[in-house]
Amino acid sequence: MGRFFREDTQNTLDCNQNNYLTVYARTRAHRDMISLDEGMVATGDETVYACPMISRIINHILPIQSMTIRLFVAGLLFVFTTLQMVGNSSAASTEWQDIGGGKARMIAVLAPDTGKISGVVEIKLNPGWKTYWRSPGDSGIPPQLSFAGSKGYVHNAVHLPAPQTMKIEQSQVVGYKSDVSFVFDGNMLSFDPENKIRLEMFLGVCEQICIPAQANFEIPISELTRSDPVSGGFINLARKSLPRKPTAEAGIERVDFSRRNLQIFANIPSSDEPLSLFVEGPPEWRLAPASLVRINGRLAEFKLDLSQVPPEADIAKEELRYTLVSGNHSIEQWKKAE
Repeated sequence: MGRFFREDTQNTLDCNQNNYLTVYARTRAHRDMISLDEGMVATGDETVYACPMISRIINHILPIQSMTIRLFVAGLLFVFTTLQMVGNSSAASTEWQDIGGGKARMIAVLAPDTGKISGVVEIKLNPGWKTYWRSPGDSGIPPQLSFAGSKGYVHNAVHLPAPQTMKIEQSQVVGYKSDVSFVFDGNMLSFDPENKIRLEMFLGVCEQICIPAQANFEIPISELTRSDPVSGGFINLARKSLPRKPTAEAGIERVDFSRRNLQIFANIPSSDEPLSLFVEGPPEWRLAPASLVRINGRLAEFKLDLSQVPPEADIAKEELRYTLVSGNHSIEQWKKAE
């Protein structure tokens, strides 16, 4: 795609075949690696960078000293990129609804040529409030999303971003303490004017105490056929925060079953990033996050306590879901114990 190098900042910018912009920092002040969609904006301490698609507009990499101008240019580039990403799709969003400790809305995008639906439930939490992951830890209410009230819409799956561990009173729970988006997929069977996407959501939100929250959203197909490119672009960005598939550099290498523990060995992209490992089994299992035992180079060893697993469970036969978090990166993988 293209590579740009600026001697004054000592940064190399790669626009690779997967349409990502990667900033490789060679100085301490620019040492973070940032991956974004082609056309998005990556900022160093003094410079705004852009990939070739945006370069068609600005013709070269822009060094901008003023933070105000830099943010203005970033906003323009975001709008342009959003329009490019949405393409021929149409999108719509609901009004915000209060959920006690924050607010939520649903956004959906329709691909008219295939009928494919991509959507997001966007949750904005008030300061100090939290909500739970699908496996909430010691206690908590996992999010429940039901599309049963839809018409002409077939739901496929809900995808959640990687969580973090949190303390609520004396319990260790797993979830989110900032804004979060749940991504969903499905198909619209036809363009019948009575078709609609209806979602009934139930989740727990917590400050000092936890309260149940419920919200109902509905988007008729008549709204999905209108153009809302900003909402469509938001869904694309939400997908980028989801865990990736495992690779040779990041993933579960081996799982050993020993009495009431699992020893889990994972390849990690960096030994300098904070690590977390979340493991999920059948719904009746309550599993705490795995404990980090040691790191040897790029291999991390974790221990998972199975003492709360039902005694009749055949652990060795279960395929478990692993979510490995390393800094801002995460992978999701299914694997059986060996």
